[in-house]
Amino acid sequence: MQAILRAIETGFPELTAKVLEAFVLDVFLYLRRVVVRDDINRLVRPHLATGPTVVVGHSLGSIVAYEVLRELPATPGVRLFVTVGSPLGLQVVRDWLVRGFPKPVAAWRNAYDERDVVALRPVEARHFGGPIENFNKVRNHTSNHHGIDGYLDDPVVAGWILDALS
Repeated sequence: MQAILRAIETGFPELTAKVLEAFVLDVFLYLRRVVVRDDINRLVRPHLATGPTVVVGHSLGSIVAYEVLRELPATPGVRLFVTVGSPLGLQVVRDWLVRGFPKPVAAWRNAYDERDVVALRPVEARHFGGPIENFNKVRNHTSNHHGIDGYLDDPVVAGWILDALS
């Protein structure tokens, strides 16, 4: 199934958008409906602009966090931005975003399970203009390999967050 999805994502962007709409409606609506995106960003922005912090974004949350962080000035100083189960690696998602490395982010690490159908590809630095460390060894134990608890209890991911908070 993942090989089929990767092939569709690579060669048929219009079909990828339809697949995204059908299976990950929240991501599709956030990316394609400006009023939805603006409302969500308005709710999240005050929580990310409060000073030194660690930001963890899962799935749609990784896109929302990226968008809000990209809009912020270099301060408040995000020690670490962790994306897990993120669709930011998908071309169709990147095409709908204004790209650039978020100014307040000191380090960005992305973790994914290669069996996760939402996180089909790594989040590559060349697409976002800054260093991103990818870790593809997560063995997400949730039924669809996408659940957040299957990412947060990974020892490497938990270690990243703990080290950044120390």
